[in-house]
Amino acid sequence: AKIGGEMISLTLVEDVLSKILSRDIEYCAVNIPDSKKGEKIALLYTGDLEIGEITKIVLQSDIEPLIKPAKYMKIDKIPKSGTGKIDFKTSKEYMLKNLTL
Repeated sequence: AKIGGEMISLTLVEDVLSKILSRDIEYCAVNIPDSKKGEKIALLYTGDLEIGEITKIVLQSDIEPLIKPAKYMKIDKIPKSGTGKIDFKTSKEYMLKNLTL
């Protein structure tokens, strides 16, 4: 993602989140358009946490503000490819289609 001129690795976002989120949560970070900064990070996730709870956990963490997701969407299942890997293209399309930017 390119946020305010800074390149942010979505893999880095996921790695950092893995240190503060429950192992029972599956998630996928995607980049979506932002009118102010060019792009922003959004997080699709599954699990028992509601959006307010996951937002609170992330906001109260010491994660660098630039890599904290700006939007969250709870879904039933993270899109996967035929090989079982996360399908980032489909995940991003789903986020864009179902999220009010």
